Amino acid sequence: MASSARIASAARRPLSLSTTSAFLRSPARRAAASLTSTAASSQVRGVHTSCTVSCCAQASTTRGRPGAGVGRTGPGGSSSSSYRAALQSVSGSAPMRTMATSCERMNTAPNSDQSKFQGYGTKSKDYVNKEAAKGTPKHASKPGAKDWSMESGASGALFPKPTSASEWQQFRLSPSDVQRYHRDGYISNVRVLSEEQCDRLLDDYSLFLDEENPHEGHGFFYEYHRNQSGDPNNVLLHTLGHWRITQLFHDLVYLPSIAVAASQLLDPENRDECTVRLWHDQLFGKPPNHGGVVAWHQDYSYWNRTMPMRHLTVHIALDDQTDEPDNGCLRFVPGSHRWHRNGNPLPITDATFGNMDSIKAALTAEELAQFRHVPGKMKKGEASFHHPLVVHGSFSNRTPSPRRACVVNYIGDGVISNTDDCLLAGTDPVPKGERVQGRFFPVVFDPAWAK
Repeated sequence: MASSARIASAARRPLSLSTTSAFLRSPARRAAASLTSTAASSQVRGVHTSCTVSCCAQASTTRGRPGAGVGRTGPGGSSSSSYRAALQSVSGSAPMRTMATSCERMNTAPNSDQSKFQGYGTKSKDYVNKEAAKGTPKHASKPGAKDWSMESGASGALFPKPTSASEWQQFRLSPSDVQRYHRDGYISNVRVLSEEQCDRLLDDYSLFLDEENPHEGHGFFYEYHRNQSGDPNNVLLHTLGHWRITQLFHDLVYLPSIAVAASQLLDPENRDECTVRLWHDQLFGKPPNHGGVVAWHQDYSYWNRTMPMRHLTVHIALDDQTDEPDNGCLRFVPGSHRWHRNGNPLPITDATFGNMDSIKAALTAEELAQFRHVPGKMKKGEASFHHPLVVHGSFSNRTPSPRRACVVNYIGDGVISNTDDCLLAGTDPVPKGERVQGRFFPVVFDPAWAK
């Protein structure tokens, strides 16, 4: 394990760019990633939905066009002593608190009203992802802008890379953490970054907010929604693809404290033998006083263009997420990762995330009776790990402080494409039936590194 001095030194390294701007100057276009949930098999799987414009055809010009995806995240706790020791060394702060929640198996009977929701039960050729197309970056990347997806592995700018098996192993979750994840569908309040590392990431985050002077790599975004809700009183910044734009966000997707844990949670047979690949990243920003909601949803409803379902969402708080007052903290419905329809995820019920309770119209009476959400209340630098079917969301931010978070979504090596279209805007297409791999979906952790 790298010493705390080494990691502290890495956290103090200056950013190559530093600028600040107002959180948001003006709301922009309505946009959301709205993809279909289709009945496919006894496994949760589905078909891809096409963008309004062909993202693949534009990849040779500006490598940033409408893609898809959603993900966020909140409690469960972590108890591994070795993991705590490793993170204390990283951050110099106390380990996460433990919060256990109980749940029972949920009703998974199909709902006869599913067909009324957008995209549900349709085939790829019948459905156009018009909302995601609204996330097309308005500015092309400037000539000479660095695309960090060309760089394999972490650069060392955000954290020192482990150099031995024992250093990797210190980031493992305990068996009880893994059991809690499978029981509740998530764990939370896991310390993964120091506050100083968060501040450095927030400096990079601020580079994406200036409409007058967009970042030189702006065209590398898969999607950029300045205000996904379209409502100036409920602003939600949402982006995909920033790992390609700055060095620090590039390194974040390789962060050992999340990649090692992902290996344990992604393996369907719980053998801790899963090689982990990046699926895509996200940023979510709720400005002070008028930050918008993220409606209740399941992530895999947006991701069924890949299969089988071996996906994981890691949500990292860049600000404290509070419950009283509520600044839009992530909330989970424990046990809802068992809610599906004949093996398929719940439908997308609101393409803009704005109608908080729209999903309830798609739930059975039993599911509605068991719908109890739990606030994550993560501290700055803490993370949650959640299952692709767990229902989660967040309320508005009416506090005088911003609520910002970054998300890293992972897949297990071996997941395949279920479409011949681009999986993410501006990326090279992965033919249907072939493994998702390549520079846009790099390996971030191989269990062999810890042996």
